[in-house]
Amino acid sequence: MHERAREAVIGALVADAAAMGLHWIYDIDRVRAVGGAAPEFIEPDLGNYRGGAGYFAHKGKRAGDSSHYGAQLMVCLKSLAATDGVLDPADYERRFVETFGPGGAWVGYIDYATRETLRNVDDAERAAAASADTFDLGAFADERSLMRSNVMANLRKWRGEQLATAVGKGIRIRHPDNDELVALAQSMAAAVEAARGGFHGTDDVQLPAVSKLAAVVACGADVDAAVRVTNDNEVSLAGGRAVSNLIRTAIDGGDWRAIARDLAASGERGRACPLAQSIPMIGHVLAGAQSFEDGVRADILEGGDNSGRGTVVGAVLGAAYGVPSEWAQKTGAVEIAAPLLDRLN
Repeated sequence: MHERAREAVIGALVADAAAMGLHWIYDIDRVRAVGGAAPEFIEPDLGNYRGGAGYFAHKGKRAGDSSHYGAQLMVCLKSLAATDGVLDPADYERRFVETFGPGGAWVGYIDYATRETLRNVDDAERAAAASADTFDLGAFADERSLMRSNVMANLRKWRGEQLATAVGKGIRIRHPDNDELVALAQSMAAAVEAARGGFHGTDDVQLPAVSKLAAVVACGADVDAAVRVTNDNEVSLAGGRAVSNLIRTAIDGGDWRAIARDLAASGERGRACPLAQSIPMIGHVLAGAQSFEDGVRADILEGGDNSGRGTVVGAVLGAAYGVPSEWAQKTGAVEIAAPLLDRLN
């Protein structure tokens, strides 16, 4: 992985964490009064949100922790590190559910896109299970329990030919010479996979669509597929492509500022989560940034969904300027990300 690509991922994580303490305060005077000249890594405090100033989403978090946006980026990075930098939507979705779903590692705020994606995945799992329960096994009906458990377990990890191979191996553990049963189990697997469907991202047009893209672009992986895992609609896909072009240009050493100016002029900028507002705001912040610190501070002081925007602002500025070591050292996620990035080199 190119050093600029590595710095893009680190920059995204750092900018998210730097903004988290003042995340979702929409009273700009309040943001500036609390943040002052150095608004980064403020300790989250409910008092800063009183009087309708914003929404306090990060109770229990400490300065330097990631918001849910940084956590979403980390899930994608872990998946990419496990698949040699090639985006595997099934692996990414599985890790996403294991992190944000019931019993998952994430403790903190769950946004709409994540909540609805988890619901869609659960619905898909139920449809898959129903397909396994009703698949016609003919003379092998007494093997349904074995075949069902085999198919459902392997479906959590594999798709297509890999799923068929894994299911076949599982059946042969107990029936090593029964080719007919193996073929039937593989047919069941294909039917169950079809019932489960492909992407389960929700019809949402907010910043979770792009929060993971620093890692995806750094690896040269499939942007559209990454977006669709959590935000499966055309608006999010278009936003993902625009953001990815911006990050990729910064990694390649191109004129990212010209792209930022175009994005700033592409719509009415706003401080809320929808891409139609946040992408022009990202462009506006980046167009005026003179350093990593300057741009991230400007993003924080704009208030609103500054952590979400930070995953893009930090990626671009990290690639362009590098990430200050003292900021990286304050960000807990960087220590976890470093060996994953080493694996992708």
